[in-house]
Amino acid sequence: MFLVGFQGWLGSIVVSTNLLAWVVTIHMLIAVAILAISIYTYFLARVWRNRNLLENQKPGLLKAITIFAVIITLVQITLGTTVREQIDAISSAMNDLNRSEWVSKVGINFLLHRDLAVLVIIINAIIFIMIRRKYNLTGNQFKYISIVIILLIIQVISGIVLSYLALPPVAQSVHILLATLLFGAQFYLMLLLGKNKLYSRKLL
Repeated sequence: MFLVGFQGWLGSIVVSTNLLAWVVTIHMLIAVAILAISIYTYFLARVWRNRNLLENQKPGLLKAITIFAVIITLVQITLGTTVREQIDAISSAMNDLNRSEWVSKVGINFLLHRDLAVLVIIINAIIFIMIRRKYNLTGNQFKYISIVIILLIIQVISGIVLSYLALPPVAQSVHILLATLLFGAQFYLMLLLGKNKLYSRKLL
């Protein structure tokens, strides 16, 4: 509740300061934190009631790679937010003219964001292959890695549209929404790679 209240207050600051750069980033990260807490709460409610939600397999390296994927996605969201902040500043400085030139003026953050996307694709492809080999194809684990891959494909397409079609506003909104959904799906998948015995006290 504290985070939700703080997020609401921070949102008013974002509006009153006309999208002040660092405030936008913090606002986005708090939104992601609230999402993670909500997903974890939902997961606990499900796993305590449904013994079949998790498969009693030792995730080992797979769990570690998935955690790394979640962290990289969080870094990508942070970088993407800073790119958005810079775009807003460039837009204001250029009086909303010459949109096709805005991306070229962003600099290192955009390049890092673009290049890190390749790493995100590779890591999630590895996770997909490992889950396909290790888990039931009708299980929740395969279902959610499939959702992750679909979201990732659409996200990459929206990123390409932003880069090469002069940052259309609709694509900006879609890109941010997909990034949040991608993080949520990855985070839930990470939780699904646990074992029932971790929650045995509540399952009895």
